[in-house]
Amino acid sequence: MHYPYPVVVKEIQDAVENALGLVKHSILSRRHSDSKENKVIASLSLGAPRTFIMTPRKGSPGKSVKWILENGSLVVMQGKTQDNWKHEIPKEPKVKESRISLTFRQVEDVK
Repeated sequence: MHYPYPVVVKEIQDAVENALGLVKHSILSRRHSDSKENKVIASLSLGAPRTFIMTPRKGSPGKSVKWILENGSLVVMQGKTQDNWKHEIPKEPKVKESRISLTFRQVEDVK
């Protein structure tokens, strides 16, 4: 079922698409792994800062990296990112403030 976005979410989506030069994005919020079939995934972090960790998948080169996602941080993953890297935001019991992630995905038309 499709529902119109709240105006503020549509404004954020338009800003993300304009900044990345992309169209045909969808937005959703979920707790499980992202599909590797997405062309571009852009995730906007709103609220309390959180630690973001990327770890190379088995057989992929590289070392784990982490950084802090501040309010308003935009993470963009594309190409082979999902194939080669696992990403996570671990629980941080000392952080009591909430955080929302708006995730935008470039999708193919289904025919």
